Amino acid sequence: MLEAPFNIKQLLPSHQWSVGLRWVAKPMLLPRLGGVYILLMHLQESTHIILPKLGATTLKSGYYFYVGSANGVAGLAIKVSRHWLNKQDAGQKTTVDYLREHMTMQGAWVIPDTAHTTLACDVASAFSQSKCEVIKDSNGGDCHCDSHIFYIEDK
Repeated sequence: MLEAPFNIKQLLPSHQWSVGLRWVAKPMLLPRLGGVYILLMHLQESTHIILPKLGATTLKSGYYFYVGSANGVAGLAIKVSRHWLNKQDAGQKTTVDYLREHMTMQGAWVIPDTAHTTLACDVASAFSQSKCEVIKDSNGGDCHCDSHIFYIEDK
């Protein structure tokens, strides 16, 4: 998918950070910088899954967004590729890893930025205020956000 299926700037309220937003359709095109990323995944059919710490849940068919951050020199390339290829670090499986097992990766928006440490939470907050549904997330206590995972039905 070379073009994003959503105009994310229309989906989210206007924010200063949205200026640097860039769609990436293939993992080899990811910038070798730190920053924030928004994964776009698609679930073809509704499914029931069990999430550790959250229990059984039904995922509706449609699009799912995950907002994360990646630090370091090649942070975005390494971390987003890990999700894209559905590779988990041994013993460190997160909620998005469990979701990713059932979904098709569509691409990612990236915001290369190494200075703004709370930018992922700012982006997640914008999703919370959009027409997207908030998906309960066990974010491991990394922040105080309700979630970094969001859903919107197929267009």
